[in-house]
Amino acid sequence: MASLSVIEKHKRLVREMFPKGWAWRVGKGSIFASLLDSISNEPCRIEERGDAFLEEMDPRTTFEMLDNWERLLGIPDDCTPAGNPSLFERRVRVLQKLTTGGGQSKAFFQLIASQLGYDASIIDVVNFKDFRVGAATVGQSLTNGTIANQNGWAFTFRVQAPATLFRRFRVGQATAGDRLLNVQNETLECVMRKFAPAHVTVLFGFGE
Repeated sequence: MASLSVIEKHKRLVREMFPKGWAWRVGKGSIFASLLDSISNEPCRIEERGDAFLEEMDPRTTFEMLDNWERLLGIPDDCTPAGNPSLFERRVRVLQKLTTGGGQSKAFFQLIASQLGYDASIIDVVNFKDFRVGAATVGQSLTNGTIANQNGWAFTFRVQAPATLFRRFRVGQATAGDRLLNVQNETLECVMRKFAPAHVTVLFGFGE
């Protein structure tokens, strides 16, 4: 529903297109007033839809075109959790797919966490090194044991996060009915594994 100011604006514009004079007076309840109302409805609707389209162009505020955004980006995918994700969760995933580039640094993986709605400051990335005689010191872990990645610990890192990792409600992006806190880490793990280099093994640690 258009605001009264928008409706009055279009009624005024339409009125100015008519001739001047006694016959064209706009009296309350008059036939001419009703005519102005009916003619003004369509420009109001077009302006309203134009404003809505600006919102739909932004994945953070899209609603009507969210399905189209997801179809364009191949969502749902294997990183989409089971069940019915909220509007906020769907928007976050679309935004992450659109904005994630590439990288191998600690800052890059913290950026992914931030894009998914988590507090990146509480997430750490720990690199491992092969134990080498002459280079390692007393007290360092012997990291030459069995590991899924046959390249060894030099190509392994661990994403360390709190035992309970929350994704908080964001005003302006979440909507009424969304959970204030979402405790769910599967998407974070899946997306980080997807963006890790092919020769690297990613481990996850939650808690101390």
